[in-house]
Amino acid sequence: MTNLTITNILAEINIIENSILKLLNLYNIIYEYKISYHR
Repeated sequence: MTNLTITNILAEINIIENSILKLLNLYNIIYEYKISYHR
């Protein structure tokens, strides 16, 4: 494994992590909205 390959893998993991965090954040916003909407 060259350093470039490791860097690419880490970059991919970072992108995936960011995507998951964005999805969780979106889910959280929708969930909070539903709770406040039902009150």
